[in-house]
Amino acid sequence: MTDTLTGLLDVFEDRFGYPPGDNLLTPAATGTDLTMLADVLTDLNLDDDLLTLYQVTDEVSLPDIGNGYFIHPPDHVVTTRRVREPGAIAGDPPTEVVVFGSDGGGTSYALTGAAGPRVVRLPSSAIVGGTYTPPQGWSRYGPAAEDLREFLTRMHDGLVRFASCGEVIDL
Repeated sequence: MTDTLTGLLDVFEDRFGYPPGDNLLTPAATGTDLTMLADVLTDLNLDDDLLTLYQVTDEVSLPDIGNGYFIHPPDHVVTTRRVREPGAIAGDPPTEVVVFGSDGGGTSYALTGAAGPRVVRLPSSAIVGGTYTPPQGWSRYGPAAEDLREFLTRMHDGLVRFASCGEVIDL
């Protein structure tokens, strides 16, 4: 992703007519942030794919790719989980989630421990008592990827496509 982003930023203003914002992939997270995230993942019986990601990069911020592609830094993920904004999706029983990313259009992306697709797309909607209520009749709510690896592959493919022809892939 770094190579693709660097190449895109070199020609961004010429192609799009305005200078790019701060698009970045930061170095790996370390220390307390990773320890706290590991505790959250263990408490929810989630695998450590997200922890592995943060051992490679602390944050992905691509505000100029479509509406934007973002992987939040681990301290943000932990804080969001602690304040439960959201911490679960309404259901019987509620599905516990860990929000790790977003786009620039108000949609969040979360990992679940539920069977089936493990990354879900959460467009803006009500969060009451830490529980997200899916919007009625809104097609953007639901599965985004089978797992974090597939989600990251789609994010990478979206960056490559945007860099090559300016088209946006919806995560």
